[in-house]
Amino acid sequence: MKKQYLVLAFTLLLPMISVCHAKDLSSCKSGPDLVITKMAARKSADGTKVMVTYTLKNKGNAKAGVSRSKLEVSDKKGAIYDSAPSLMPGSSVSRTVEYFVPEKGNFDIKATADYNNLLPEKNEMNNENSVRFSVGKSF
Repeated sequence: MKKQYLVLAFTLLLPMISVCHAKDLSSCKSGPDLVITKMAARKSADGTKVMVTYTLKNKGNAKAGVSRSKLEVSDKKGAIYDSAPSLMPGSSVSRTVEYFVPEKGNFDIKATADYNNLLPEKNEMNNENSVRFSVGKSF
């Protein structure tokens, strides 16, 4: 009688067990996974600011709630915090922020999705991307 209950329980639970792939263990865990997929920087029309556009994507298999991204300029020139809307699995949103650079030179700007780790994600190690830009003659 115990074997019959065990077989019945296994048969009922089998569809709820997630399948893990040896090459991609992230498939074993459900949840959102926010990544910065694209970044670009360009000079504003009046030449006084840098316009940074980034794309935030949910690569996970669950909805990501509202999050905050952090954009940091190299050499500790400052940071910009940007709110992003909730994203369904596979969806993305492009955001543009302005940054005033008070001096000429070459800079890197790094964007971090969910910078304060408030959303539990499948992978917390893939939240950053960066782009280089110049302020001055070559920009």
